[in-house]
Amino acid sequence: PQVRETSLSLLERGLTGIRNVVRAALVTYKGGEEPSWLAPADLDDLQFLIQHEVGRRRLEIEWANRLPSRVPVDGGAIRQAVLNLLLNACAASPVGGRVRFEASMSDGALGFVISDEGPGLPEPLADLLASPDRNALPEGAEGLGIWTSARLIARLGGTAMADRRQEGGTHIAISIPLSEGVRLDD
Repeated sequence: PQVRETSLSLLERGLTGIRNVVRAALVTYKGGEEPSWLAPADLDDLQFLIQHEVGRRRLEIEWANRLPSRVPVDGGAIRQAVLNLLLNACAASPVGGRVRFEASMSDGALGFVISDEGPGLPEPLADLLASPDRNALPEGAEGLGIWTSARLIARLGGTAMADRRQEGGTHIAISIPLSEGVRLDD
């Protein structure tokens, strides 16, 4: 019964997530809507969505979700942006490598950190992440993950910065400001 309960809960959040992803994609092209909520479990579900890549590449995941409670932000857009960046980190990491994820809240902003041990995000893609106002992918870029993430983060009023590490890998820091007077849901 407990496995069934856990599975049903995951499926329900997953279906809600799919609905929110579709809404986020539509909003990216047509403007804003009322914010939804982002709960700690919404982020933890992303571990299941990247599990195939993690297992296939035998990656180690360090997961630190320090989101204290539900936050009134567009959870679908945040989930989609973070999922894209996590999948990129998994794909970039060497077999047996490590991917790190951290979510926290401080000083009126949500913060996310995603890092990997890959060769480093190419500079044109790092620039795209930091300057999402560009309408086209850099020449030679594959996929839409970085571009989509950059657009979603910018639509939320956030910022994203990617740094190549001297020891190898990429470190992406995202900050999403919360509106003044936002109250967390207990």
